[in-house]
Amino acid sequence: MTETLCTSGAMLLKAGIGRQVNISGQGIIEFQRQAESFVNASTRFNWNDVYTTLDNDVKFILEDACSSEGAIKVILFDMSGYDSLSEAETMINVLRDNVNRSIKLLEDIKNRDFVTGA
Repeated sequence: MTETLCTSGAMLLKAGIGRQVNISGQGIIEFQRQAESFVNASTRFNWNDVYTTLDNDVKFILEDACSSEGAIKVILFDMSGYDSLSEAETMINVLRDNVNRSIKLLEDIKNRDFVTGA
């Protein structure tokens, strides 16, 4: 599987601007792959297989869901860049809300028909 639905840059940006991330490039790729798999499994649809045919609106929703899920993984891996545990938990909660909202849009078959142009 290639990294299609989101970029590692978007994940790191959401994890915190200017935050020191103590993770290797391979670790970021693994989190990105896990996030993409999570989005596909949660929506019961393999978005990677049809990505090039999707409308830009769908791509933006997928990017938001995937990069938010990946950012959660980055934060959980290393919370040392935050001023407090509470700050890290708040970031995770905000990101989780992004993921849940996007997944809800993508998994509803009526929305899927709309966003995929069916």
